[in-house]
Amino acid sequence: MKQGESSTPVDIWTREVRFEQHDGKPQLHIVQRWNGAAPAYTRTMDSWFDVGTFRPHTHERITEKEGKRVVEGFLFAPDRITGLPALAEGYEAHVNFYHPGAPAPPDRSTAGSSRPTTTSRARKPPSGSPRAAR
Repeated sequence: MKQGESSTPVDIWTREVRFEQHDGKPQLHIVQRWNGAAPAYTRTMDSWFDVGTFRPHTHERITEKEGKRVVEGFLFAPDRITGLPALAEGYEAHVNFYHPGAPAPPDRSTAGSSRPTTTSRARKPPSGSPRAAR
């Protein structure tokens, strides 16, 4: 962005939401790209979901920064989340699945390299949040 005689670097984020055939059935495909200004980096995310339920199938994230390229990804099966490529030994991730306006409260899932995925009810939303009124 230009302000007077000086320029201010800004991040640019693009997102495409598509309905495409994948694995023989219609699926939701979301492709996102961030171009970071300071420090300079590029991140792309490619995700596939069920159309009717928004259940994730795969998520891939590629980050390029200072000449390094890092590829991370996940395969979401009904009973577990698998890293693509495999998660490092001892790695554990906690993901809060939340859809604004959904009738069910948020779920928190835990996935790791040495344990199966587990799901438990998340904490009650803080007072004042839209979910707390439900």
